[in-house]
Amino acid sequence: MSGTIYTNLAKAVRIQTKDKLRNWGRKANLPIYETIVSLLEKAPGIKLAHVKAHGDLKKQPQWTREQWGNY
Repeated sequence: MSGTIYTNLAKAVRIQTKDKLRNWGRKANLPIYETIVSLLEKAPGIKLAHVKAHGDLKKQPQWTREQWGNY
C-alpha cells in the first residue's frame, strides 16, 4: 500500500522515526506514537501529512480537498 494519510495530529507527523521517540518518554500518548512509528516502518509507501483541523467555516470555498476530508 502507498499514499498519504492526512491528520490534524501534528505531533504524529513530526515523529515518523524512532529516534525522535526517545525524548517523549513522559508523554501520555507515547503508546499511540510508538504504534504509528512501527506501522509506518512496515509500510514505507505510506506518509503522514498535517492538515489544519477546524478551519474557518466562512472560508469553505478556499479549503483544500484534504481539509474537506478532515472536516
